Amino acid sequence: MQRVLDNLGFYLGLGTLALVLLMPTPEGLSPEGHRTAALFLLMGIWWATEAVPVAVTALVPLALFPIFGISDIQSAASPYANKIVYLFFGGFLIATAIQKWNLHKRIALIVLESAGSNGASLVGGFMLTAAVISMWVMNTSTTIMLLPIGLAVITVVKDTVTGLSEKQINNFQLALLLGIAYGATIGGMSTLIGTGPNGMLAGFMSDNYNLDISFTDWMLVGVPLSATMLPICWFILTKIIFPINFETSPETRSLLSDLNYAWPSAEVAVMGPEAAIKILYRKELKSSKNPKKLENELLEKYKQEVMTPYTLAENGYIEDLILPDETRQTIINSLKILENKREILPPKKHGNIPL
Repeated sequence: MQRVLDNLGFYLGLGTLALVLLMPTPEGLSPEGHRTAALFLLMGIWWATEAVPVAVTALVPLALFPIFGISDIQSAASPYANKIVYLFFGGFLIATAIQKWNLHKRIALIVLESAGSNGASLVGGFMLTAAVISMWVMNTSTTIMLLPIGLAVITVVKDTVTGLSEKQINNFQLALLLGIAYGATIGGMSTLIGTGPNGMLAGFMSDNYNLDISFTDWMLVGVPLSATMLPICWFILTKIIFPINFETSPETRSLLSDLNYAWPSAEVAVMGPEAAIKILYRKELKSSKNPKKLENELLEKYKQEVMTPYTLAENGYIEDLILPDETRQTIINSLKILENKREILPPKKHGNIPL
């Protein structure tokens, strides 16, 4: 019984398929159309409930259309070889590569380091970054990838810019988060792979009107349109709907620079202990009478208790060292404790994981 409940979506899909097939064919609908509708409901239920992997559901027409007499195998397989499908596939490969090597984070933080002089320019930097990345990655994926960086920057601004009213903070938060979403949507219009409907339109025009829209042809229209809409959207967001008029502090700009070297937190220990200490202990360092001395003490403990087991190079960096998964996970767990408790780990607590 428990097994049936765990696979309710799977059996619900099969039951719906059988029920529709047993019903009489509606007037005006061919038998093939009737069977196609039954398979459509099956796939919809499986997709919605994730009863089977999405890739398996996507291959249902290829397997069942010939069996149900809807079409032959050649006709069923033809849409899978559509050039638009491979165009999206290429876009997914680019997105995977960008995410694997954290290129989106590097682009965002480099832009923000240059555009961090005031709140409005920070929003503009995020919008520009989202638009550029969204030209090559789906706009929804771009928004999800940039959201954690946006939240981190909001926290930095709250902690380092003094004299901000509640309204100013709310305006900045709303403008920044909406700016990421709008920037990704606007940038997604620039290329065929920027968002799903672009490729669907190109496929529709090719199938129904024999009009092929190349990648370059689309960009000739999409890029100027995006370049026009992006600054207009930024102006409306930051000057009219959510006015932002504060200047960032030197500490804000310094932390944005540090974030560029310390992000992501899962690799702080690998990429630079100095940046990790400055970010994790910025409040303690700011309130200390001798911040340089405290920073050196924290840095020495950090190297001994977190980084020594991983064979540091002489200058404290091991950016060229390839770590096994078990070692990398130990670093991540150590950093989570550091970030949550803001205290140095007791010696040997994390254990010694050999390389």
